[in-house]
Amino acid sequence: MSLLVRIRLLFIKIIFLVLLISYLNINDIGADDWREHYEPGHTKEEILKEFNLHRGKWWNYYARGRRFEEAGLWNEAINDFHTALKVRSLDQKRARSYGMHFWDYYPHRELGICYYNLGRYSDAVKELEESLTSVDTSKAKFYLNKARFAILALNDSDKNPPAIIVNSYKTGDYVNINRLNFEGTVQDDYFTGDIWINDEKQFVELAAKEVRFKKEIYLKPGENSIIIKASDLVGNLRINRMKLTFDAQAPVILLYDIAENRSSGREMVIVSGALTDNYGINRFWINDKEIAVRKGRKIDFRERVDISLTDTVVLKAEDIAGNVVNGKFSLEKKRSLINKKSHDVLMATSLNNLFPQYAGTKLQKYPEIALTDNRLTTILAGKYLSAVKDVDVTASNRNKRNMDKGPQIVTDLKSMTVYEDRYIVSIEAHDETGLKKLKINDTVIQCESAKDIYLDHVVFLNEGNNYINISVENTLGIKEDEATVIVKKKTYEFLQTNSRYSVAMMPFGAIGTISDKSNFIYPFLLKSFFKEPMRFNFVERDKERLVELLKELKIKNEEFKELESAIKVGRIRAADGMLFGTIAEDEKSLNITINLVDTETTNIILTTDVYTEDKSIKSLLLSMRGLVFKVKQKFPMLHGKVIKVSKKRFFVDLGKDDGLLMNMEFLMYRESAANGIEIKEPVDVLGKVHQIDRQSCMVRRVKGEEEVMVNDLVITK
Repeated sequence: MSLLVRIRLLFIKIIFLVLLISYLNINDIGADDWREHYEPGHTKEEILKEFNLHRGKWWNYYARGRRFEEAGLWNEAINDFHTALKVRSLDQKRARSYGMHFWDYYPHRELGICYYNLGRYSDAVKELEESLTSVDTSKAKFYLNKARFAILALNDSDKNPPAIIVNSYKTGDYVNINRLNFEGTVQDDYFTGDIWINDEKQFVELAAKEVRFKKEIYLKPGENSIIIKASDLVGNLRINRMKLTFDAQAPVILLYDIAENRSSGREMVIVSGALTDNYGINRFWINDKEIAVRKGRKIDFRERVDISLTDTVVLKAEDIAGNVVNGKFSLEKKRSLINKKSHDVLMATSLNNLFPQYAGTKLQKYPEIALTDNRLTTILAGKYLSAVKDVDVTASNRNKRNMDKGPQIVTDLKSMTVYEDRYIVSIEAHDETGLKKLKINDTVIQCESAKDIYLDHVVFLNEGNNYINISVENTLGIKEDEATVIVKKKTYEFLQTNSRYSVAMMPFGAIGTISDKSNFIYPFLLKSFFKEPMRFNFVERDKERLVELLKELKIKNEEFKELESAIKVGRIRAADGMLFGTIAEDEKSLNITINLVDTETTNIILTTDVYTEDKSIKSLLLSMRGLVFKVKQKFPMLHGKVIKVSKKRFFVDLGKDDGLLMNMEFLMYRESAANGIEIKEPVDVLGKVHQIDRQSCMVRRVKGEEEVMVNDLVITK
């Protein structure tokens, strides 16, 4: 055989294998359903007549067992399930029967349900737990909860409510962020059943001794009440109430006076002022030296500071929520504030008696006399003035000139575009006569006649243009206004929803007798998907438009649940993936299954479901929230960091333990700071997960040529 012929045969084999693999990938989602193949009556005789089990296979016994079960013929169903298990012993989704036929095969689960209905609760628990070791189904969890409850109720053994442990915060905490990940655990002697946070029921599918909870909570400014309720399977209830205070504003530093002082030959100043905060000062530093302060909303301070080696004084204060403000000034620029003390004290009354021309002037208010270049020199012996020289006759004129200038404001405020929901404005204001109040938009801060004020004020931003104006007024009523600036708030394009994994959602296929209640499922699902944090970019969410498209493609209703239909529509809509599934309903129950398929690879990314026997609107909404919760768990939005770079590959600190999946894609960015503002800069690289370990993964570059660096950040697309 020539080399050319061999190459051709090899090529044909490769094409055949590719087509076969594609066919298998596309078709293994479609599973035979026992309800679709048999339509017998509900009596034992009719079922036996319909099912001819001569040379019966495991799937025949399983299907007949399901029919017996539906008719309430529990023992007959048990016999058929045991017969099927002798041939195929494990529960399995899409178990192959023959050719390209697959069955959703759950004999252990259905045995457990039969035992439950016969009151054999321990046997039910055993079979249901066995089913869940092989495959995760919502129906198995539903009946396992019921069986465990029945055992506890019979024994009357569970008397105590569960314990609630909040890991993230404790009551009375002060926080400086308004978007919290509120998490913890509920622990019970037997089984935790339900959890509510602020009256919103959390999705707990399977009761357990310990159940973790996590919820993103938004706080309003000030005190917030959070109520956590938890009950066990038999209804014992525990209620915990927490108080969290959201404080975004840093303390305010008020500077009243600076007095020079020489001590033991060292240059010193005495700095006096106050710290104010809406909720309380926690710590205070001067030139990196921490000053012991009592806790309180206003704290006066008068501290001696060594300036032998520096002409600068740095003040720093932190409140109980962790907000920090800094104030920094140069003594050279503050000479007009400085009072240099002599070692003796000249009483104001003595000054008035000796210098009547100064009575009633500003100097009268000071028990100490200011020394400047034009200074008043005093010699005091035994508290009596004996000589006076070089009286500063220009002091009152100099004060008048300072008053005429009015207050001065220094800020870092400028028009710009930011990408966070808050903008911090650093403000310094000064007036020699004393400051009365400072105003940022509608927020007024009282200055208590301080000569200087330092603060970092947080302005919360809305999307689009935000207008910020700052003004200050002194004790004489003179005002100074900063020009109004516009700060534009935007969302980073690569972090917006339309940059995430794009999907469309097919109308769901129907199995069984579908009631009007099922009409709520599609809108409730969309509502839950659009609740923050949003995981997907829905390129098509209009059900009617999708139905029209399906008609154009000549896809029938019974084909809505088929993988081929989802892939075909997804590619037309240019979606990365398609959500599709089934609604299986009978008289007492509703089971919704959802699948996510990647339209490029045709691989099923995830399959999950919810099961309920409560068809009320409230229960359906909770079930759809739970279904979306499970989808987000199986296809999570993760944030990570590059830990190693190697040519066209790089490594990220995310792995299986984080829920990462093969072929997930990463968007990339890096953080930097400009003008005190943290900036996220997109990196023009798209990476795809190629290999996964428990705590890390290897990523291949699939798009973009920009250099990837260690510590670059990633987010799953």
